[in-house]
Amino acid sequence: MDLEVQIRPHSSRSRPPAHRPLSLDQRLAQGDRFRKAKERLEVSLQEIQQAHSSPSSAFPSHTGQDDCERCARRKGDIARAYYAYYLDSDPESWVSYATPEYRRELERRFNDPGSSLDDLHATFRMGLREYLKLNLSSGTVFSEDELSSLFIDERSTTEILNTCLEQAQQKTSNSDTATFIAELQGAKGPEDRAQVYAKYYCSQSWADSSSVKNFKAKYARMFEQLVPHDEVVAAMRREAEESQSSRLAGLSRQLSELEMAQSAHLKAKARKDQKMRDREPSPGVVQCSLVGCANEVDLATDETIECAVCEWLERKGSEKGRAFYCCMGHAEEDFEEHDRNDHQCCMGGGCFYFPQAGPPGETGNGGICQDCADEEFTSYFCSQDCYHHNLELHREDFHMGKGIHNDSDNLEMFRPADDMEIMS
Repeated sequence: MDLEVQIRPHSSRSRPPAHRPLSLDQRLAQGDRFRKAKERLEVSLQEIQQAHSSPSSAFPSHTGQDDCERCARRKGDIARAYYAYYLDSDPESWVSYATPEYRRELERRFNDPGSSLDDLHATFRMGLREYLKLNLSSGTVFSEDELSSLFIDERSTTEILNTCLEQAQQKTSNSDTATFIAELQGAKGPEDRAQVYAKYYCSQSWADSSSVKNFKAKYARMFEQLVPHDEVVAAMRREAEESQSSRLAGLSRQLSELEMAQSAHLKAKARKDQKMRDREPSPGVVQCSLVGCANEVDLATDETIECAVCEWLERKGSEKGRAFYCCMGHAEEDFEEHDRNDHQCCMGGGCFYFPQAGPPGETGNGGICQDCADEEFTSYFCSQDCYHHNLELHREDFHMGKGIHNDSDNLEMFRPADDMEIMS
């Protein structure tokens, strides 16, 4: 149902129209005040009964006649008690939102010597029914036909409210929502309701990510601080929508960047594959990885120039392949292009150093996620800084979808083979 937060004046001189939608907290608070007013009425009636039935009472003796002064005073006290109950002066009670006609008619009946207590009761029932009808019609739970059927007969307000509650529970297809409605009815005040709200909106799940857990904990605290229900729910919706929009925009950028990188990689791979097919190299011979160089590199020699990072990644399970060069000049010439394309951080556009390939002026400071490696995935990060900055997002986007456990908080850092000589 649509929720609307409203601020209402406390002065009884300025009363909003009854048909304006009330917030959930206002509706429930009116129920609390109604119950308390009923308790005050019962106490007043008991005191009146005791005062007039006591042998030592200061009131005149009962004569048994129709004009008995004692009986007349008793009836007057009872009428005043009901009048105070039916015309509750609390500015936040339902009476403050009832129609002006109700208050005028109740005052007229009370001040009319020819009216009886039954007339007061009838006026109250009529006014309360009209208030309920206007209040329920301002929401979105019941259709006009359903409301008409509720008020078509002379049902009591208790029957009407019980029917509304049953229909609200039947209309929801979610058992948790039905339980939430039932538990709200059993709550005795704002503190009890705050616990019901927190349970319904903020219960933690084992599958919640850390960001979702923080989100729920934040709003559970707001409920416990008795911030109005509608304000909290509105804030939750805004934050969720903003987060979703930001997440979708980020994913769209990453996808675009990934598609561009994949396209460039496939084109370069296609060119290399075509050259390999054209040359038909002999076993143990590969082409220099510098694009445009036709020289071959004999892998059988003792001294082979190759990228140490690619060789390490291949040992860790990467399928990108290794990069060999015919001379140091070509290795240095190809360094930036090769580092950007073949050592790309797995976070793509979300990399801590994006659009750079890694920490400025450094290479070989990357590593792979140990949790991913344990499940035979190669997730390469350009640096420890990038890994720690993006760890939670990496776990949400990659680990959760692959069923990878979150056991390690550190990278397995790049380490060249023992028989390699690093040339700077």
